[in-house]
Amino acid sequence: MKKIITFFAALAMLCAAMPVKAQTTYTDETTGRSYHFDFQILGGDSAKIVHNDSYASLPSSILVPTTVEEGGNTYRVVEIGEGAFANCTNLEEPELGHNSDGGPLWRLDKKAFANCPNINWLDFYYISQIGDSAFAGCTNLDFDAGSWDDFVTIGANAFENCTKWAFAIIGKSVTSLGDCAFIGCTGITDIYLRADSLFDSPSVLSNRPFKGLENNIQYIEVHEYTKYIPLGMFYNMKNAKIDINCPSAKDMYRLKEIGKFAFWGCDTIDNAMLGKLFTNALTYVGTAAFEGCTKITEITLPVNLSDIGDYAFAGLTNLATINAVRPTPPAINAKVFDGCNADLKNITLSVTDAAYSAYNTANVWKDFNVQPTGGFWALTINIEHGSIQVVDTATNAVLDPTHIANNTVVKFVVNLDEGYTHRGEVGFEYSGKTLTVNKNQTIDVSTWLKKINARIVVPGGNGVKGTVTATANGTPISLPDGELFDYFTTLVLTCTPNAGYRFSHWGVKGGVAYDNPYTVIVNDSNTTSPSMIQLIAYFTELPKHTITFVNYDGTELQSSQVTEGDMPAYTGTTPTKPEDEDYTYEFKGWTPEIVAVTADATYTATFTATAKPQPTYYTIRFLNYDGSELQSSQVLEGDMPAYTGTAPTKPEDEDYTYEFNGWTPDIVAATADADYTATFTATAKPQGIEDISVDGSSAPRKITVDGAIYILRGNKIYTITGAQVK
Repeated sequence: MKKIITFFAALAMLCAAMPVKAQTTYTDETTGRSYHFDFQILGGDSAKIVHNDSYASLPSSILVPTTVEEGGNTYRVVEIGEGAFANCTNLEEPELGHNSDGGPLWRLDKKAFANCPNINWLDFYYISQIGDSAFAGCTNLDFDAGSWDDFVTIGANAFENCTKWAFAIIGKSVTSLGDCAFIGCTGITDIYLRADSLFDSPSVLSNRPFKGLENNIQYIEVHEYTKYIPLGMFYNMKNAKIDINCPSAKDMYRLKEIGKFAFWGCDTIDNAMLGKLFTNALTYVGTAAFEGCTKITEITLPVNLSDIGDYAFAGLTNLATINAVRPTPPAINAKVFDGCNADLKNITLSVTDAAYSAYNTANVWKDFNVQPTGGFWALTINIEHGSIQVVDTATNAVLDPTHIANNTVVKFVVNLDEGYTHRGEVGFEYSGKTLTVNKNQTIDVSTWLKKINARIVVPGGNGVKGTVTATANGTPISLPDGELFDYFTTLVLTCTPNAGYRFSHWGVKGGVAYDNPYTVIVNDSNTTSPSMIQLIAYFTELPKHTITFVNYDGTELQSSQVTEGDMPAYTGTTPTKPEDEDYTYEFKGWTPEIVAVTADATYTATFTATAKPQPTYYTIRFLNYDGSELQSSQVLEGDMPAYTGTAPTKPEDEDYTYEFNGWTPDIVAATADADYTATFTATAKPQGIEDISVDGSSAPRKITVDGAIYILRGNKIYTITGAQVK
């Protein structure tokens, strides 16, 4: 028995700058206990329930009203806010009321009932939008299958880990299905795709809604009105039986697109199931949509299928036949059928007669064994380095060799690439021959390069005036003298003249050539006679010129004849030029600069002049004791100065007489201007001696010494008293 809870709303003050909120007090009529619900007034006449921590103590069964009174106004409660009842572990049967007047259906925001593990029942009939993770972790939640038809959007991870469910229904109203919507729902084994307008644009699905359940799913039913099977919808569901629920073929005409990876790895897809999916309305098969579906052996491509993604049919290892009813082949690359067969020629591509040529020349499609549905045969012609035209002998029209009517008599015109010849390998030369075409047939034509003789001629003999060497495709060879060479061989010929000669020119087909080295390609255009290429190498003797070497004064030192192009060389003794008063001379070279000989020339010796060193003289003066100059002269640096005048004198004075004894400072070799002053030896005169002669004749002299008076007579000295001083 469900407990019925009534609500009495208390009004809250409205705030213009913020969403209007109100708190409602309600009472459990059975227990008399009061609880609180918080509401937020939305735009218009709508309101939503917002989270309150007190909800954790809610009873197991509650009734959420459809209206709330606020400020005298009545608002429809149409939304359960983000996380409003998250983690309400007591809840078992929350009941969402509905508006009997057909008002808006409920919206459940992100995590509205997340992690409510005891919820076991919820009326889904009046829910239109289920937000991300709205019921994540509701491990006991069950539901009524019929209620799924009211869902419009199912968010990412909406039913994550709802492990009690045994099947999932994508109802007819669903337009959006989120990433991993059923991840962790390990009890689900059946999927029912009933959506009428789901994925009007398949791009709305960015990941797999049943991710992680690939091995669980046993049955998939695709409803007759499904327009799109989106990206990864049934990815890798190897064990699932897929049923197309359409009573008549026309019921599936609405299926327009099969998204990327839609049936990737679904081993249960067979020819019959594929036939129901591939209706004439189908325009697009996405990347890897049927990759690895190995039970498929035959594909019939619908007439409107124009866009096929890479790897759409990759890995169909048992594919044997493709039926193409579309008149123009869809543009594809080789990845579409990657891994189906090592050689696509082993897979038959059946097309209409009208479309045969288009498929047989289209990229990738031409690699299959393209077969028209009428009575036509194909000639497979294998030829390298050329082509073969198949011509109808009755009309002379050139035929498509892969589409020839039965019993047509044809002839073959062989057009070979330059330098090649051929023969047929089935017993006759094809060119000009006829064949009645009454079966598929392969014609192999061998081709090979022609060969041409080549000869190189050197008048007088190779090595006499010069030498010619040769390479063939870069490999040195002996000089050809009629040898055979493959067509297109590159011969490079190099002339090296001997001393006194120069290379003149080549004699070639149609004239002369002056290149050295000279390159010639072995081909018909270079032959000078039938099947022969001949080249003639011409050398000419070089003229000689008079080269003269002369000295600085025009004196001829050497004159000789030198071959034009050689470098002159002087072989005589080294030229000289005598020194003069100021300079010495050393040989430097020749003017003008010596160059290879082109005409008579004269070269003159040139010299480097080096200045001689000049002597240095210094002024040397000899001065008397009083500074008077006795002699002044210029003396060469390093020489010893010498006085050449009369001996210097100095007059005696009262006490001394003077005698010249040399110069000061000492005379040394000249290194700078210098003055030398005369020096004298002084001799003192005797003190107190005077003549005492009266008449001037020789007479004794009076000598005063230290105040004593002595008399000098001859050589004897006497005191004043007459005593002789001993």
